[in-house]
Amino acid sequence: MVRSDNDTEYTFDKFKEFCVDAGIEHQYTTVYTPQKNGVSERKNRTIMEMARSLLFEKKLPKIFWAEAINIATYMLNRLPTRVLNNKTPFEDWQGYKPNIQHLKVFDCVCYSQVPKEKRAKLDEKAEVGMFMGYSRVTKGYMIYQPLRKKLIVSRDVNFDETVAWNWDEEGKDEPEKEIEVSNDEPGTAEEEFVEENLDDHPVRGFRPLTDVYQRCNIAISEPANYEKATTDPNWIATMEAE
Repeated sequence: MVRSDNDTEYTFDKFKEFCVDAGIEHQYTTVYTPQKNGVSERKNRTIMEMARSLLFEKKLPKIFWAEAINIATYMLNRLPTRVLNNKTPFEDWQGYKPNIQHLKVFDCVCYSQVPKEKRAKLDEKAEVGMFMGYSRVTKGYMIYQPLRKKLIVSRDVNFDETVAWNWDEEGKDEPEKEIEVSNDEPGTAEEEFVEENLDDHPVRGFRPLTDVYQRCNIAISEPANYEKATTDPNWIATMEAE
């Protein structure tokens, strides 16, 4: 016997036909009494809490709620439970222990290979993305590529499980880096550019030569001795202009 609530996924005709063909007695709960379906409701709560924790811990937008729920159920099916005498649901259903060597950190930065049929000779061989889970219809990893805003399935992937994608407004187009690339303080180059001594707008017409000297970085040779400084007319004119 199977007991469920009155949601449409349990009341449509195809599901009723399946229960009849399989010899399953289907019983509905009373309206507004979810406590009668306590096992399923508690499992739904567990899945939602795991998905919420994944989104918050990785600072992911809520648009990835489906991927978080999928990977939560994928992990729960491969975790032992007391209901099955510390066996995993996967082992109880399939009859053998699951392989967990392929498990990766959710939302870690990864690099999926671009097939040679889709690239030219000088194109990049890999594209950066985020690990979003495991495909149910294909034996491969689900990769979200933020730069292209596309979800793909790939088998040839290299993972960097120590790095997560940065979804902040200032750097949402590049992954977070554990090591600073440069030790320069932010804003130093811009401040130097602002403080640079720039010329004013050009003035039309003629200007005295002494004004031009004051605005240019011209090295004027100094007189060799006191006598030249007091007798040379060019040097005397320059000193009087300053």
